[in-house]
Amino acid sequence: MRETTIIETYAPIRYFLFSNPMVFFSNVFYGIGLAYAFIKSRQLKIKITTRRIEIQFGIFSRHVEIIELKRIKSVGYHQSFIGRLFDFGTITLRVAHKSPRTVEIPMVSPKFWAEKIRSESDVESGDEWRSLYFREMTRRLGASERQ
Repeated sequence: MRETTIIETYAPIRYFLFSNPMVFFSNVFYGIGLAYAFIKSRQLKIKITTRRIEIQFGIFSRHVEIIELKRIKSVGYHQSFIGRLFDFGTITLRVAHKSPRTVEIPMVSPKFWAEKIRSESDVESGDEWRSLYFREMTRRLGASERQ
């Protein structure tokens, strides 16, 4: 299977603008918050492909973290009240590695992207075939009980 890019984006400005009340109020009163949110959003670039998630940190110096989808054990997301109003939040990935760890990614529409990552990681790890097998076995058992 060829690797294709699903999305390549920067972290949402509204995440940094509205998730911190001090930044929000400084934007309202001084106009500084918008510049801060813009710089923070450009520090974090996210690329999701059919095989991996690539997270780039930094503006002048660059740190890149690559997470293979087959190593993702669970996917979740968090949205605050304001995050639900403005449709932003944080996706939480639990990654199996030498030492298990958690990675948090700020995104727009976190529910949609969490489901997309989960479905892609299920296909990559072979869970899709397992679930098809169990569905088929359940269907067969149900048909044999009816006879």
